[in-house]
Amino acid sequence: MRNLRYFLAIPILLYMVVASYFEDSKYERNRAPKENVRQASSIATMWAKGFSASNVPSMPPSAGLTLIRKTLESKADEEVKTEARKIEKQLNRYPAYVQFADRISAFRDDFDRMRAVVVHGLKQPKPANQKIFTNFVPGCLIVTARQHDSLKPDPEADVLMFEPDMIEALGYNAAQSPTELKTLVVLEFIRAEDGEYHVVEDVKKGIKAKNFEGIKLPAYAHGCRAYVIDYATGKVTLVREWYEEDPESRKLSLLGQSRTSEPDGYAKLRKQVTDWIRKMSSPPQPDPKSPVS
Repeated sequence: MRNLRYFLAIPILLYMVVASYFEDSKYERNRAPKENVRQASSIATMWAKGFSASNVPSMPPSAGLTLIRKTLESKADEEVKTEARKIEKQLNRYPAYVQFADRISAFRDDFDRMRAVVVHGLKQPKPANQKIFTNFVPGCLIVTARQHDSLKPDPEADVLMFEPDMIEALGYNAAQSPTELKTLVVLEFIRAEDGEYHVVEDVKKGIKAKNFEGIKLPAYAHGCRAYVIDYATGKVTLVREWYEEDPESRKLSLLGQSRTSEPDGYAKLRKQVTDWIRKMSSPPQPDPKSPVS
């Protein structure tokens, strides 16, 4: 009987050994790729919301893309590769911004001068004879000196803030080094209360609208001022301004929507600014009606 028990135990032991082997094999197969994905995710997070000259992330975005490529080329399980593709998509959302971020070290020695130009430019009066940009402006760079109040900016924050959507609007024509930099565009975002909303809508099942009657939330007007500065002379050549109010029809809720999210008016404002930047930084296209020489 004892021998029979030993005999029956053999398959169980074999199964445990084989299962352990495959578990160890799976762990080893995914260990390095998972670590690559973790590091790439950290890099993507560092760059996702932009950066300031005083706080440049230590690893460039391209390093994250390299780690993702290694993961996708590995024999890792599909679930690991799926996560890698999500991070790859995040990093590739703003390709021109990624290229600029990879080369930001070229500006490091010029940051102090750039700050001085920005601070001086913000103090200058609006020029009487403004230079209107109707053509392509080469060697341009966009910095945000003051972020929108909804982002709760630090009053002591660096005046050299590089935002992904603004750099992306410049495209691949953005200056890639101080020697290429001819025009510095400085943005200031502002927000002011502009009336109020009356909360009346029922937003959650079981919550009655009458519970919210009489509750008021502030409505806002949003603005952006762009200073176009000749980098060589430090002179402001153009000041552009945009304003956008939150639509009256918009109904804010106490539940279901965060009050710290970007207001509709602010989103529209940023689109106006990026459209202007995109137009200013786009090289002129040849007239199709012109004869080819």
